[in-house]
Amino acid sequence: MNRPHVAKIKKAGQRFEVAIDPEKALEFRSGKILDIKEVLKDIHIYTDVQKGERPSEDELRKAFGTINSGEIAATILQKGEIQTTTAQRSEMHEAKKRQILNLLHLWGVDPRSKAPHPVARLESAFEEAKIKVDDHKSAQEQVEDVIKELAPILPIKIEHKKIKLSVPKEYAQQARGHVARVATIVQEQWLSDGGWEGTVEIPGGMEPDLYDELNRITHGQLIAQHIQR
Repeated sequence: MNRPHVAKIKKAGQRFEVAIDPEKALEFRSGKILDIKEVLKDIHIYTDVQKGERPSEDELRKAFGTINSGEIAATILQKGEIQTTTAQRSEMHEAKKRQILNLLHLWGVDPRSKAPHPVARLESAFEEAKIKVDDHKSAQEQVEDVIKELAPILPIKIEHKKIKLSVPKEYAQQARGHVARVATIVQEQWLSDGGWEGTVEIPGGMEPDLYDELNRITHGQLIAQHIQR
């Protein structure tokens, strides 16, 4: 008999599990599925799904502060470990590699030409350098180390741009929120009329996307100025 797929978490010295559809569990975690009933094989919380062993209400309350199985299952799915199939792990590994290559293309430039490397060239160098992707780290966390490993094969560096941005009050909150997600805010101030000004640093390859989004948010009323480093 095949062992059921589970999501599990350890809390208060106890292991808790739910029986899941692994593909839908990943979609639930990413927000693509909102109804937890689509993910679970049943609504029960277990200490061992395979053996059908279940915790007491006291154990649930001690670990999660509730005995509501839907809330507990959601916590396990969001914060616990989701057991995945071999095919899914392979797919996620390849997706992580693609994310790293895309970031190298967006953030990195050839120091000689100051132009970004084509993705195909990056991928070829990636394979030549036998770079290993760490499935437990984000793509962003791995970029700097990958650049070091690529250096003997492909000259590449991350070139940051320093930019002063000015946004009218009508769009200031939304624009500032977007900037904080994609760039490093070095200095900022809220103006007396409610507008926002900020000096930010961003990888050069992401500059066009930053302008596109901020111009969309501000309906073309963004003011941007490069600052010499």
